[in-house]
Order: sequence, then C-alpha cells, then structure tokens
Amino acid sequence: MIYEIIKILSIQVSNHTGITVDLDNIANADLGGVGGAGGGAGGAATMITLVNYDEEGSMRNIPNHRISGNKVFQQQPTVSLNLFLLFSSTKVTLKA
Repeated sequence: MIYEIIKILSIQVSNHTGITVDLDNIANADLGGVGGAGGGAGGAATMITLVNYDEEGSMRNIPNHRISGNKVFQQQPTVSLNLFLLFSSTKVTLKA
C-alpha cells in the first residue's frame, strides 16, 4: 500500500513538472555527475526516496466499537501513517 501511494505521488509530480520521477534510493543512485543520465527533460534525474515512516498516535483515540441495541460490535481501528519522503533532483540548466 505504501508503494502505491508513493507511485501516485510520483505520477502527480511528473505530470506537474514534466520530468520523469523514479522511485529509488538516492544513496544507491548513479547520477553520472551534475545533470546526470536520468530520464526526463534535459537529462534530469529526479527521485523519491522513503526515508522513514511512523504511526500517527493521536488518531488512535477514536473509539473502535459501536453499540447497536444490546450488542457491542468491535472493529479493527484504522492505522494512520506518516511517510517521510525525500524528493531529490539533479540541477538542470535550461538553454535559451
């Protein structure tokens, strides 16, 4: 599920900027110098890296049961996650 969310974000960033966005670890990237050999406009390499994630603790206080007549129905509480993403890109020099 986390992959799908990051993939949607990469598509949105790509649609907005016109630059191809890869899902990869920037530490393992071979950028080939400034303005590296990535895809997109002018050879820009743009990446989204998942740095960290954690559970949103304040959202766990919502009751996870409901009462209907004489019966109590238990349900699994939803889990809210915070994703810490690193957006990185090489410098692109536009030519006039």
